[in-house]
Amino acid sequence: MSIMASIMRPPYVYQSLNNKDVSILDDDFQPFDFFKIRVMVLEPAPDFDAELQCTIETVNLSDWPDFEAVSYVWGPPVFLKELFCDGSKISITPTLDQVLRRFRKKTEKLRLWVDAVCINQADIREKNQQVQRMGQIYRYARSVLVWLGDGGKMDECIDFLWGLSSSQHESSVTAERAVSSIETEMRRFFENKEEGIEAVQRFLALPWFTRRWIVQEAVQKNAHFYCGSLDITSHALNHAVFTLNKSTFNFDQHVMDHIRALERQGAYYEFPEQYGEDGYGILDILVRFSSCNCTNEHDRIYAHLGLANDVRSPFASLRPEPEHRFSQLSITSGSEETYTTRQSRQSIPIQVDYEANVEHVYADFAESMLNQKIHLELLHCSGAFRPELQLMTTRNKSWVPDWRLPMRYQPLLSVPWFNAGGEQENKPFFNYPWCSVEGLVFDTVRVSCPITEFAGGETPNRREMPPIGYICSALGMSRRYFTGERMWQVLAMTFISDHALNHIHQQQYHSRDHMYNGKLMKRDARERDMHTLLDWWAPWDDARLAAGGRPMDPLDMEAIVKEHSKSLHRHDSIGTFLKSMESRDDWGPTSHAVPSRWHSRIDEELEPYFQAHLDQMYRSDDSTDTNTNDKNPEDKPIDCEWRCQKQGYIWLNPHRRNTERYAELANETLRGRAFFTTEKGYIGIGPDDLVKGDTVAVLKGARTPFVLHQVEGSLAQWRLVGDCYVHGIMGGEALEMDGVLERNFVLV
Repeated sequence: MSIMASIMRPPYVYQSLNNKDVSILDDDFQPFDFFKIRVMVLEPAPDFDAELQCTIETVNLSDWPDFEAVSYVWGPPVFLKELFCDGSKISITPTLDQVLRRFRKKTEKLRLWVDAVCINQADIREKNQQVQRMGQIYRYARSVLVWLGDGGKMDECIDFLWGLSSSQHESSVTAERAVSSIETEMRRFFENKEEGIEAVQRFLALPWFTRRWIVQEAVQKNAHFYCGSLDITSHALNHAVFTLNKSTFNFDQHVMDHIRALERQGAYYEFPEQYGEDGYGILDILVRFSSCNCTNEHDRIYAHLGLANDVRSPFASLRPEPEHRFSQLSITSGSEETYTTRQSRQSIPIQVDYEANVEHVYADFAESMLNQKIHLELLHCSGAFRPELQLMTTRNKSWVPDWRLPMRYQPLLSVPWFNAGGEQENKPFFNYPWCSVEGLVFDTVRVSCPITEFAGGETPNRREMPPIGYICSALGMSRRYFTGERMWQVLAMTFISDHALNHIHQQQYHSRDHMYNGKLMKRDARERDMHTLLDWWAPWDDARLAAGGRPMDPLDMEAIVKEHSKSLHRHDSIGTFLKSMESRDDWGPTSHAVPSRWHSRIDEELEPYFQAHLDQMYRSDDSTDTNTNDKNPEDKPIDCEWRCQKQGYIWLNPHRRNTERYAELANETLRGRAFFTTEKGYIGIGPDDLVKGDTVAVLKGARTPFVLHQVEGSLAQWRLVGDCYVHGIMGGEALEMDGVLERNFVLV
């Protein structure tokens, strides 16, 4: 088409969708109302450079329209390209022009939902309506097409990720095995390892991975990622990142953690029965995706409302039942029975208001959470999202999280086995800018000891133990604690806050079915990790070295492992990967053109119990097999692959991975934290800027104790420093102690 012909075409005129406004504050609020959207029908073209032609249709989500949703980064708002539609034109960005040309088919029409085209960007009312239902739109899409971008060596990088996700590397659950797998695949697709590492780093630095709004777009189970001229499924990408994460290579940990979080969030929608009624609340999601960027600071909250199960908003997290979405059943439009909502009975109304001051939005959100939640969960986030205490001004309210700030540490949020504050007797009282909560003064900080490895913003190797040996030696590992436990047992749990950040234990804690007993799993993990810390510390026992001894050699360590083998692990396997029977023997590497067949990881915390279930089923099988390994568990090879011909799973030595696993959890727990002791002799960990004289308070209804700093010159006002773990009072023991002062804490 000539330039003159293009100029002569008028701009496309959008017709109103006539969607009505709804308010979550209305008594008759109904999230199941009809909702209209536009779908772009992209015309085919055999030539990549041919002009982009489309038509636009208006459809109702309740009619189950067939379309695919596109997820991409807009880029600079410079509209230099054109999309032609029904004799008119729509100005689009060069990025969207590239996206549409990449997805356009040669002979078939493609039905797409693209926000920049399907939403009238000039109509603020419509834009607000559509954006607030975006999560619902992506969930109704047949699949999500993710455009990551382009760049040097991206094709080789996608090939590398496909290879890393193949069945050949399923046993890469230790750092050593992961490094070996990565180096093997890099030799296949890159000239040298350095080139491969650089390409992977560029891939992880693609801007799509850091956008906040992509979370609700990417958690769909049918997401497909396109980069350069190749593509990769979300399943394969997650497998590859799992292996990258286990290695000792210095890849961008924030992005890998983000991709792993997307995988877990997506699993909630794909397998809701595994998460029960709890699911994920808004605070859990805000913490999990805190590192994501957004242009509008309001969206640090608003962008995630559609994913939460405990809020009621125009971002209603509606999702069709799987059997309805992919079947030909007749569905009555608008029927409440044809939809599933991710909102629990505790549905907190959150009114979206982009015109309000962002500080007021955060404060109103904080009040809503504290008024509606029964365990003061918001306060865990208040300490994690704040400036340093000495930098706080009167504009900073210590009880209101500032979601714009980077997270200082992982808050001890939603831990079901913590109950330090017992029942909540009264709701907090608000008189902005302060908030009053009931509680008791348990103790005072005596000694604060920041973990040196995390000072100065350093990023230590998360698979190596943090420098906590000096704390172990200073306190003495064999003396008794208040609880009657040995100090090595107490320290082992304190350094990881008794598994508070283990999402598998949180998810399974209340389960009790034929495979998983959550409380039994938690008890076994305590035994395992107590002995893991003891075995790590034993070679550097200062008393033994001072007496002329030497560090333990591998034979000494092997003796310790043997001595504690029953406590270290109930079973020998930690690397189970399920495989379908037809792909049982498919172990070779693959590429983007030959994807590996279906296989699925079992989390290592769940694996022993799942394995026991499979073993029980296998023993009940009357069929015979000549493979002696199948019939004699004692003959299983140590620290190497072992294939069971009945189920197709892998056996590995548990102890090496136990140490890595404990180190990972300790690093995650201690980052941004300080070890401390109290005047009464209790030990714990809290925020790294707590100081001697700070108060350890137990707030009524809170799951954990909190560290509070008394405002200078005031007897009644306190700044909230953050949550803490204090061994021996996490189950409500402080509430029964004599001589503990009860009072109201006015948080400012």
